[in-house]
Amino acid sequence: MVQSAHRKVGRRLRFFFATLVARERFPLFGALGETGVALAPAGERVAAAWVGLRARFPGVTASTFYVMPDHFHGLLILDLDQCGNTRADTVLRHFRKASGGEEVWSDDHPYVITPFESVALANVRRYIKNNPKRALWKRMHPDRFTRFVGIKRPNLPVETTWTAFGNVLLLASPFLKFMKISGMLSLEEMNRKVDSFIEAAHDGWVLASGFISPGERVVLEAVRARRLGPHVRLLPYGIPAKFDPSVELSREIGEEDSVLLSPFPETVPWGKTTRPNCVEMNRLGAMIGPA
Repeated sequence: MVQSAHRKVGRRLRFFFATLVARERFPLFGALGETGVALAPAGERVAAAWVGLRARFPGVTASTFYVMPDHFHGLLILDLDQCGNTRADTVLRHFRKASGGEEVWSDDHPYVITPFESVALANVRRYIKNNPKRALWKRMHPDRFTRFVGIKRPNLPVETTWTAFGNVLLLASPFLKFMKISGMLSLEEMNRKVDSFIEAAHDGWVLASGFISPGERVVLEAVRARRLGPHVRLLPYGIPAKFDPSVELSREIGEEDSVLLSPFPETVPWGKTTRPNCVEMNRLGAMIGPA
């Protein structure tokens, strides 16, 4: 039996673990290439303490980890058939002591243990490995990682309270174009619509869509591959007050200069897509710009 845990801890401000480093792959577009960290002595001690857990505790695997400038993420896997009575919090207390104890770790930012099913491990590992990029995107564009409520624009229906996250200036563009490609279309009709919207993006239109249907996703991938500009992602749910975008959405906001836009209050659960919400999202989206 395998139990996993995601590890995040805080530190006192007088310590630092690492410095973010990156090389811009496409400088004109702000796209990050190789991204990582340069470890300070305190960070090297944290990394060594994490790697050493396996030798200290049988049945424990200190897996994927990243030492960030002011915190640490790690994936801890416990084989309960081998580690006996050893618990995750016991292992992490030892790690905390071995990596500096109270001189490094702040009591007001204790470690957080989050259990995961084995099927989610790939997503957890991806999240940990992409933390430097997410941190750099936020540092480079703090304005894009701010939640805006009650956005007012001439092309947004005034009876709706719009919430946005990203480059809200994009919503003032006179070249917004709503895109909807039904999954019920024939293959020929879908391909024709896909081609027309890709051509529109090439001509300078900013596409606004939920990017949910297969045809809409094809257009999005083509726009990204050809670097045809930013987009507006319409959401069929609310944007919560303490919103922490995924790696994929962080890339859209940070690298692609795009914006997330929702006509729903934060009480509509994030990530829960329903048909009525999609219908309402598309109805309101059609008012943003020509289809």
